[in-house]
Amino acid sequence: MVYRFSWIAGTAAIGLAFWELSSLMRDSVTGTSWQVAILVAALLGAGITWTAIAYRAPAWIVVATNLGAFIVLTGLIVAPETLLVVIPTGDTWVVLVDELRRALDIIQHSVEPVHPAPGLVVLISLLFWTLGFLITAGLLNDRPFVAVLTPLIVAVQFSIIDRKPKSLAHLTVFILAVAFSLVAIRADERDRGTGRLQRVNATRPPSRRPTPAIGVLMAGTIVAGLIAVGLVGDAVPGDGFVTWRSPSGYSDGYSGSASYNPFVDIRAGLVSQTDNPLFTADIEGADPSTVLFRTVTLDVYRNGKWGTDRVHSFPLYEEPWIEPAHRYRGETSSVVADIKIQNLTQPWLPAPSTPTAAVAGTEDDTRSMEVRRLDGALSLPGSVTYVGMEYSVLAEVPKYTARTLAELARTETGELSPLFKAAVEDGRSIPDRSTSVEQAELENVEFWTELPDDLGLGVNVQAARRTRGLTTNFEKAWALESYFRLSGDFTYNTDVPAQYTTGDVSDWLTDTQNPYLRNGYCEQFATAMALMGRSIGVPSRVVLGFTPGDALNSTLVQVKDKNAHAWVEMWIPAYGWMAFDPTPRAGYAAPTANESLSDILEFSPYDYMDAIPIAEIVDDSGGGVGPDLGRFGGERNPPDPNFIRGAGGDEEGAAGLTLPLWATWILRIGAAAMVLLALSPITKWFRRRHRIARLKRGDITAAWEDITDRLADLGEPIDAASTPLEAAESLDEAFIPLAQAYGEAVYGGHDSTTAVIERATDAHTRAVQHMATRYSSIERVLGAFRPTRALEKWSELIDRRNGNR
Repeated sequence: MVYRFSWIAGTAAIGLAFWELSSLMRDSVTGTSWQVAILVAALLGAGITWTAIAYRAPAWIVVATNLGAFIVLTGLIVAPETLLVVIPTGDTWVVLVDELRRALDIIQHSVEPVHPAPGLVVLISLLFWTLGFLITAGLLNDRPFVAVLTPLIVAVQFSIIDRKPKSLAHLTVFILAVAFSLVAIRADERDRGTGRLQRVNATRPPSRRPTPAIGVLMAGTIVAGLIAVGLVGDAVPGDGFVTWRSPSGYSDGYSGSASYNPFVDIRAGLVSQTDNPLFTADIEGADPSTVLFRTVTLDVYRNGKWGTDRVHSFPLYEEPWIEPAHRYRGETSSVVADIKIQNLTQPWLPAPSTPTAAVAGTEDDTRSMEVRRLDGALSLPGSVTYVGMEYSVLAEVPKYTARTLAELARTETGELSPLFKAAVEDGRSIPDRSTSVEQAELENVEFWTELPDDLGLGVNVQAARRTRGLTTNFEKAWALESYFRLSGDFTYNTDVPAQYTTGDVSDWLTDTQNPYLRNGYCEQFATAMALMGRSIGVPSRVVLGFTPGDALNSTLVQVKDKNAHAWVEMWIPAYGWMAFDPTPRAGYAAPTANESLSDILEFSPYDYMDAIPIAEIVDDSGGGVGPDLGRFGGERNPPDPNFIRGAGGDEEGAAGLTLPLWATWILRIGAAAMVLLALSPITKWFRRRHRIARLKRGDITAAWEDITDRLADLGEPIDAASTPLEAAESLDEAFIPLAQAYGEAVYGGHDSTTAVIERATDAHTRAVQHMATRYSSIERVLGAFRPTRALEKWSELIDRRNGNR
């Protein structure tokens, strides 16, 4: 038959899936757009299947024809230059394997919208080719639910993957599409049933229009869905995760389960100390042993973890690469790094600080790369690095000289700052200042010094003690870094339990009962130093990246797992962001201004901390005269929905849907009731499957038992005093063939031959089909949930027990 409405509904469902997909995919940057490839795949899947079925081709030919055509399309998508006319060659398969591997990495590690890599386009094209195949094969073979519901399920899955909040219009369209699909199938099925056997007492043929009950059900579903979204939609976290479930990596639209973040994978790399190579870098213009590789900067501390809510990356061809306020203004060396990825899968590309130009080995990668203007970090939005990826970066690496030191050692007025003044009074030499450098202001200082309300006073107290008497940001940063690395109060320890984080930095710094007091690895040290800097008003942020790799020759280094690292950048008005590394591990800490400038001075200014006049004293309890601690009070900015969370695992205090206790109990009781309610239809489903299996083995009584049970559920039980034939004649003549087959098998002594079983099976099938037209959808749904047999069994048990007394 012609499923007129189902064709429309199925096509609309595929269109809905395509619409949902458009929210998950970025536009193609090279070649044919992915939209064209996927639409062509859906049309070819439907067209080829229609043609093959129209010519009555066997099922295996239909499948084989579709498979062959899709292989040709795959070659055209991934590597058209390797085809022999349109036939894939050996080179085509090699490219395909690499592209599919990259597609799986994107699926696993990226966050929507993702980059339409050729392998990913092939996988999605296969999905839509299948949808085109199913709508044609399903409707031409009387399977409307397969044709219509399958693309709806795909659309729902795409909607779930897309974690961005949906508008009311979007939800309305989606719900209407689902409702129309169900109504369309219902309408076509009623057309199919016209002219068939009806109830013996029916006075009119079944209507071709949906019943009022169906209309009320659909309208109620739509209204309930929209009301529910309006009431609780805002309470659901924007990233789609409630408190008991958290992402394993980043969720800012640019990074997914990143291979390295300072809360999980850095520790794994440090503890394992493997020699797994991540990438190589051929560096020109600087000593490779001094070059750090930045991936991303984390600038927000919430819920015990660092993250970032200021991605704002832009294509490489747009200027400026770095916002003027964030550009390092001191002396730099121009460095060229040719980087080749070996075993690194993440959306952020390692690069020396700070990139000013970049180009990849392929046009697609170059046009996909973007740069973050706050720090010059390079990224592949919606994609990840892959084995064999190559790119070159031109960067300006800070170069610390005597001129740099001369400026950093002085205040804005040109006088020596207290730390360096104490050194001069001891006979040390400080380079003279030839010219003054204009002090720059950092925009939105409040953001770069923001702290959580529950940080604890211990952080501020310790920071104030270690920087007392100092006046410039630079000497405060130097003092904090030296405190971690030179004081001997901190221990590098990778045996800190995996569940231990820096969520309570105050206790980690001051609580003597803490078994891991001041013990940790780069995560703990970078977190603590950055928070201490912010607590005394010095803008600070944490950098995620890699220390210099192992030298392979004079210019080539190899970066491995053990090089994963986190350090701190602090704002120095004279020059901008400068790197400081508090990790107290010899030979592993990142090269920073501290080491370079100490080499120039031939002494460490930290040696003169005790010579600084103490203007104010703060004890560890927070008493006495000290800094204004009012900064810890008041409201903070609300969490940004794009905030990058850190490690996976439990996140106490994370955004989620919180319900009152009474509502929780109502939900629990409702859930229990739903489970009990579902027991009846589930039990009946299993019982019917068992009876069908019995019928296939030759037990014809199973067919009659199935029909009588169904009739009992529908409120028309068979009279136990009547014979099967009498019961069928009194109820509906459509059941007579099955009653005859049952009577012959039970009372006639007929053997269950293949012919008898086939006749009984056909009679049972016709009886079931007739019941679908004899009874309305509402009657059948209520019948599925009616515990008829359970009540009968209970009644029989009671009767037996009463009879035994």
